[in-house]
Amino acid sequence: MPARDFKLRQLFLSALLLAFIAGCTTTEDPFIAAAAKGDTRTLKSMLDSGTNVNSRNTDGKSALMAAANQNQENAARLLLGKGADVNAKDNAGYTTLMAASAGGNAVIVQGILARGANVNEKDKDGTTALLAAAKQGRTSIVDMLLTKGADLNARDNEGKTALWYAKKHNYVRLTSFLEKAGATE
Repeated sequence: MPARDFKLRQLFLSALLLAFIAGCTTTEDPFIAAAAKGDTRTLKSMLDSGTNVNSRNTDGKSALMAAANQNQENAARLLLGKGADVNAKDNAGYTTLMAASAGGNAVIVQGILARGANVNEKDKDGTTALLAAAKQGRTSIVDMLLTKGADLNARDNEGKTALWYAKKHNYVRLTSFLEKAGATE
């Protein structure tokens, strides 16, 4: 077996083992699993071996989405540096920015915004990044999104706004912030 084939086989088996350890089934993508765990060594190795930085799992989730949602800053930085699509959507229309906003890591959100993410994109439920952040009580992320042009009074398909979610979950600080910004229910 040539050295390159052996290295690729070893890489694949390492990624499969990582996916198993991460609690993934064998049908889940080891690249996505590595991103979710923040395993930059495996990510670099897979990228160097030809894995597409924008590859997706069966749900349409990208590695950047997984890293952003799990607050894996180093993995997100690596993927962004390799040109990961900041406007990628999963099968439900959930975007990378929504995942990052819900995750609450300001550095990741800033990195995604700096690369041109659409701040007002909606998924199939009408959720925006602002609504995703509000559902989790992420006041600093809501503030950041508003400074980048997010619609303060965006409504999901049920007609609910960021202020509605803040009040529902009793996020006092976020409720106060949104009210001062002029939000409506």
